[in-house]
Amino acid sequence: MTGQSKLNNEAVIDDKMRERLNNLYAIDYNAERATEKLHKVDKNMYVKVMDFNEMYIQTAEQIVYNTLTGYAIKDNMDLYYELKKEDKKPLLIKVIYDNLITGNKDQFTLVNIIKMKGLYYVRDRSNFKDECKELGWWFLDRQRQSNTKSVSIGKFTQTGENEQTCNFITQNKQIHGLIDNNTATLCLRKKLKPQEIEHRKIKTLIYNHKGKRIR
Repeated sequence: MTGQSKLNNEAVIDDKMRERLNNLYAIDYNAERATEKLHKVDKNMYVKVMDFNEMYIQTAEQIVYNTLTGYAIKDNMDLYYELKKEDKKPLLIKVIYDNLITGNKDQFTLVNIIKMKGLYYVRDRSNFKDECKELGWWFLDRQRQSNTKSVSIGKFTQTGENEQTCNFITQNKQIHGLIDNNTATLCLRKKLKPQEIEHRKIKTLIYNHKGKRIR
């Protein structure tokens, strides 16, 4: 598949957009470098770009036209069933957030949470990128560009022989519990220093729409 923009209107690229596009262009190499850094902490974490050309076109369109395009919902729904088939007992979660870069409010994405070797990880396969990051690390990464407002867990109900519906129930406290579990486990394994543990507890708090901490 060849990367080709499907949008056909004039757009003005300002200096800020150009900077973001330049950073985006370097992401293929950065993904490999990011994985190397992640592996020094945890061999289970990684960042992979599955199709750089398509990812670049898609993300560039979002930057230039300030639009939300992509396949994050479908991709991570498909990944949920894949992980379930592999008996990894995934949790499909919906994260509602404000985009601090574009200013867009109440955006949302879907990702999966799985447990490996006593720790919870986020599996996010969307927009031609595949990531596996420890749960607290994933939220910390997002704080530079988004403000998380709520997290919901998908509950699946069988509605027919081959049909299911999925309703999302807000579970901020449960997600905090999973993060706390990871923090305690990492502390026991001496992978985090005491000051890093404290920083992590402060920075991974989820906020409601009024800016108050949800705990």
